[in-house]
Amino acid sequence: MRLRLGVWAVLALAAILCTANSSYAQVSFAQLNGTVTDESGGAVAKASVSLREMDTNLSYTATTGDAGFYVFPKLEPGRYELKIAFAGFSNYTQTGIALTVGQSATINVTLKVATKGEQVVVTSEAPVIEPTRTESQVIDTKQIDALPISGRLFTDF
Repeated sequence: MRLRLGVWAVLALAAILCTANSSYAQVSFAQLNGTVTDESGGAVAKASVSLREMDTNLSYTATTGDAGFYVFPKLEPGRYELKIAFAGFSNYTQTGIALTVGQSATINVTLKVATKGEQVVVTSEAPVIEPTRTESQVIDTKQIDALPISGRLFTDF
């Protein structure tokens, strides 16, 4: 009887720990995605897309798919710089992209046909619009860790 109770206790503890870790990981990241098109509205496939976190200088790279879509999942919250390049088009750069916890931001880009030595640079300090949510409040990891709750599960809030 005592051994049977011990096994159930271990299994219950393991289930709680697995749930806590996966729930915590789901809300501690942001995502950036978008579509790259040309001036006529056609998708630009195989364009080189790079994203750099401005405070840590950590870089991510991607290539657009056949529909011109790119995605950077599981990004740490912070300030980013987005660069897009494709042969025959002007390079595109956007700085000041602020991503917050749980945010799924979309930045669609239209590339212009290149003239000799031309480069497009967009500087943005305004927050990225999040059309999928009507209201939000950002609670960062430090605030969650400081809350007096057993297990630190965001679902308990």
